[in-house]
Amino acid sequence: MLEKLQDLSGEVKLLPVHLKEGYPGLRQDLEDLGVFLRMLDGRVNVPEVFRVGYGLGRKGGVKPLRTQEK
Repeated sequence: MLEKLQDLSGEVKLLPVHLKEGYPGLRQDLEDLGVFLRMLDGRVNVPEVFRVGYGLGRKGGVKPLRTQEK
């Protein structure tokens, strides 16, 4: 992913601000945008609006109940 973003540097006008710092910089940009939050113990919390929207699973959580379709 990082290499693909760097390859776009000549084509795209608005790249991540900290792209030159590599993965730590990209992570910082995603945190600044609120895509995920770093917890004090180092874990990452992804808000449900992104997690559900992109079909990301949840490690260690309780799955929400599905309502039966009528």
